[in-house]
Amino acid sequence: FPERHASTVPFELSPLEHELYEAVTTYVVEEMNRADRLGGSQRSAVGFALTVLQRRLASSPEAIFCSLQRRRERLEGQLKEYRTRAGRVELSPTARAVVEESDDIDEVEEWEAAEIEEAEEELVKNASAARNVVELHREVETLRALEERAKAVRRSEEDRKWVALRELLTEKGIFTSDAATPPKLIVFTEHRDTLKYLRNRLQRTLGRPDTIASIDGGMHRDERRKVQERFSNDPDCRILVATDAAGEGINLQRANLVVNYDLPWNPNRLEQRFGRVHRIGQDKPCYMWNLVAINTREGQVYKLLLEKLEEQRKRFGDQVFDVLGQALPGQQLRDLILQAIREGESPRARAYWEQVIDDRIGEGLSDLIRERALISDVLTTDQVAEVRRMMEEAAARRLQPHYVQNFFVQAFTKLGGQIRPREKDRFEITRVPGELQSIRKGTRPVVGRYERVCFDKNLARLPGSPEAEVLAPGHPLLDAVVHVFIERHGDLLRRGTVLVDDSATFDEPRILCYLDHSITDGRTDSAGRSHTVSRRFVFVAITENGKGLDAGYAPYLDYRPATQAEADRARRTIDGSWLLPQKVESAAMDFAICNIVPHHLREVQTLTEARVSRTWEAVKQRLTREINDWDNRANRLWEEQRRGRQPKINPENARRRADELKERLERRRAELDAERHLQARPPVLVGAALVVPAHLLAGDSREVADHARERREVEQRAVAAVVDTEKALGRNPEVMPPGNPGFDIRSIDAEGHLLFIEVKGRITGADTVTLTRNELLTALNTENRFILALVDVNPDGTEQVRYLRNPPAELELRPRLHEAERAITYDWRKLWERSGTPR
Repeated sequence: FPERHASTVPFELSPLEHELYEAVTTYVVEEMNRADRLGGSQRSAVGFALTVLQRRLASSPEAIFCSLQRRRERLEGQLKEYRTRAGRVELSPTARAVVEESDDIDEVEEWEAAEIEEAEEELVKNASAARNVVELHREVETLRALEERAKAVRRSEEDRKWVALRELLTEKGIFTSDAATPPKLIVFTEHRDTLKYLRNRLQRTLGRPDTIASIDGGMHRDERRKVQERFSNDPDCRILVATDAAGEGINLQRANLVVNYDLPWNPNRLEQRFGRVHRIGQDKPCYMWNLVAINTREGQVYKLLLEKLEEQRKRFGDQVFDVLGQALPGQQLRDLILQAIREGESPRARAYWEQVIDDRIGEGLSDLIRERALISDVLTTDQVAEVRRMMEEAAARRLQPHYVQNFFVQAFTKLGGQIRPREKDRFEITRVPGELQSIRKGTRPVVGRYERVCFDKNLARLPGSPEAEVLAPGHPLLDAVVHVFIERHGDLLRRGTVLVDDSATFDEPRILCYLDHSITDGRTDSAGRSHTVSRRFVFVAITENGKGLDAGYAPYLDYRPATQAEADRARRTIDGSWLLPQKVESAAMDFAICNIVPHHLREVQTLTEARVSRTWEAVKQRLTREINDWDNRANRLWEEQRRGRQPKINPENARRRADELKERLERRRAELDAERHLQARPPVLVGAALVVPAHLLAGDSREVADHARERREVEQRAVAAVVDTEKALGRNPEVMPPGNPGFDIRSIDAEGHLLFIEVKGRITGADTVTLTRNELLTALNTENRFILALVDVNPDGTEQVRYLRNPPAELELRPRLHEAERAITYDWRKLWERSGTPR
């Protein structure tokens, strides 16, 4: 990961702003003191509401004005209805739940941002400590006076915080950048009123509304995804203004600059915000600036916290951000800030929170970093080796980027999309048809424009050019194109065709069947459908005698469409009695179920078990620690109560919290167990094609049979010689099924890595050797782990073996094959001279 840099941007409120700050803070403190005398849930509701009001005071003149106005209007309504309502306000279930958990801010902030915003707004408007008409009337009048003060500040447009942001962005060149790829910035605020206010001011400053995007908790999750995609891919969209709803599962690493316009009262939020940009795929240093009003009480606490954090960052580096939330839990920081607000300039209070921050962000933080470094991976050595081998095998069979590129450009254009070349092998998409935008595959939406796309991950980032989206399987745009294309043309698969194998890898016609196979786990969606965790095409070849063979991962790449003359000859010369659809389908299904499906299931099980085990260890460790903490806290509170003291938290609530955490631990265990419960679904036949060897369409059958028998003998002797060679080298070879596209032998070396060996055996004196498209594809994907084994088979019964390591480099093999090229033929003698002793 690149470096992270966090800086404090201090500023002072203007005299007019500071007068408003002191007036509202005085009101908040007085009402909190009044609420303390109430006790029970009403005290918690009022305390929570006043805390939110204080945070909005620190956010912006717009946020505090709107909050005071809405609160005053709502309490005026209560005043009119006081007698009939008996002074009690009925809160929504969400607001009541927030009040019940308000003594643990970390728990509250695990909620969805939209739920928190809704509950905060309801409580700020409704919760009052007034016990009668006189007290409520007095509070309404106080709010009216504060509202007028806030209106005066708002009207004056004297907003030092906005000025600090504007100067920062001007200094960093955000407003004036004329670079080919202007920097992208995220501005985090805590409140929707401030978000709208900032969006409007930024739009006026930049003069272009389309430059600014925004995300808040009131938006549907799908709408947030669309904004994320637009911010990532639209070159005109440069600034995202967001509440913490943008911290919920959204990747924003296209940006590397973050401004905390509002500082959260929970350090976990700081981690989450920085984590939106500092994540896998980020290749630029990340910068975060924290705006702090140093002449406010909460600002003084945060200023000290950030200074101490910077000291530790110089000592430990970026690791401090990873453990900040553990070092100073949100509840503790909230309590420190509230103490500073309520006790003001009290030397005793300041000394206390200075000591807490020094302890927590000093040695406490360094202890956490050391503890984190000692946590071992839960994967065993054997599991690591197995996962690595699976990854290496998957890499060997991947389609080279140019295959995907050729398909996508043609298909996308045919569907009405507009794509044009930019830098080499990089493109700009200026129009995505609405039909594709309406397709939802996975969590990310398809947007209407992409500044850059490419098909090779090595081309995603080029100096001086915009970052490109990599269009590979799994990308929503490519998946949408595939989905629509299959809908329109899928009948071609079912209709079938005749294909020709020019490389003569087998000697009789076959039916190539393609089956759709899925694996599900124990989870279900809202409609009760099983959750699919893996889905892929599998290929089975059926011979004339009804035998099934594993056709490999992409056998079709080695074949070409038959000409009309070849198709006619195939119909005349091939006995079609064995081509009955039901018979072929039954043979393909039986073979797939017995041979391919178990391998697919085993592969998914290995990856799932590794992931679920790691997750369970982390979840169990964290929740068990919290359960023990709340159990101990409940015991201490019971002891305090037994001694006649009145604890701040009801012991029953602490015990209930421990029980809830235990229930959550069991729920997570059940959820992870469901993920482990994998089931292979029956494969579904999608289509089939008749594949005919080219030599079968030319010459008489006796010649073909003799040639086939001789070639099989040579191939068998060559493969056996290479197996013996591998064993002599101390490796563990495994012969692939006959006709396996790409390679003949998979061998494991002493370090547990896979080697892919394609065997080419020729009778002494042969002139040429041919590498098929799949063999070339495997060689390009695996490079130095691919071996071309050349075997000279002498009629006297001896074999001589030579290896050509990394053929793409040795043969200067270009990474692209023309669509018409199914294979490349080489001079046997020249290859033999370039090869060497097996090693």
